[in-house]
Amino acid sequence: MRPSSLTRCNGAMPRYEIWELRKLSYCVILSGMLKPYLDAQNQTQAEFAERVQTTPATISRLIGGTLRPGLDLALAIEEATGGQVPASTWRSSRSCVTP
Repeated sequence: MRPSSLTRCNGAMPRYEIWELRKLSYCVILSGMLKPYLDAQNQTQAEFAERVQTTPATISRLIGGTLRPGLDLALAIEEATGGQVPASTWRSSRSCVTP
């Protein structure tokens, strides 16, 4: 009997799981500039959300890597951070995980 593609052989991770982990980690890397900026500015996610006219939940998802902003929000973040978190930070050929 041949194992299916979803069966773990010798501890190997199935391809679909590897792809999902790569997508998630890629998005987390992309979102990694916003959290350090907020920490350096001693600014809360709620305060920053107000500055860029979005919700604290959206900022949390951006930082967590589960959401990639649209162009308008990415540009608003770039402007609000004085260019320290450029809009190009969020550009990706891969989709982030979205619930």
